[in-house]
Amino acid sequence: MDVLEKIIVGLAIALIIVVAIGFVIQNTNESSASYNSIIMKAQQNFTTHEIKAIENSHLPFSINPANAMFFGNFKNTSQRLCGQLQANFVDNLSVYEIKYNGIYFPISATIGDILQNSVSTNTNLIGEKVYLSFIITKNSSSAPYIINKIYTKGNMFYWILGQDTGISNSSAVLWTKNSTTLENSASQLNGIEFLNGTPIISPKNPGIDNGNFIVPNC
Repeated sequence: MDVLEKIIVGLAIALIIVVAIGFVIQNTNESSASYNSIIMKAQQNFTTHEIKAIENSHLPFSINPANAMFFGNFKNTSQRLCGQLQANFVDNLSVYEIKYNGIYFPISATIGDILQNSVSTNTNLIGEKVYLSFIITKNSSSAPYIINKIYTKGNMFYWILGQDTGISNSSAVLWTKNSTTLENSASQLNGIEFLNGTPIISPKNPGIDNGNFIVPNC
């Protein structure tokens, strides 16, 4: 094989390799796009049900679903949720509850997640009146709360809220006291609703989907 033939063969092999690489990259991109599409479809289904639960929780005002954000990153729910937010999400509810509109609500709630931006630690929100929407057995209901404290610990941030129903905490009962309390107790947080109609929804909610909606890390 002379030099020219070797060059031609070498170029042919190089061309084949380039075409093969391009084919692999195209397939990888198509697979990635398809995977992201599946995730976003599941996310849309989850957020639709959670927002519906909030709308059915007897709020004294209407919410704007188009402005819905995830608690943690405080980004619109049209943007992909990351698994880190689900894994670190905290919604600790007090075991002591007061009876408000026939429902037992926790006297306080600590809600937190991994620290991602300054929105989560905006101290101007302290003193803000909001509503918390909860799953009540198979239904939803809400009650007013005040954001009492915002703080960070390590790479986490926390909001502490106290009930603002006008009912004294001295009347609170332990939520496990009897079957009536259990059946009418706020058990799972749907989200936080600001008075301007902006819903901040939980990035995970077993009360909505039995914990089936799980997304990978970003």
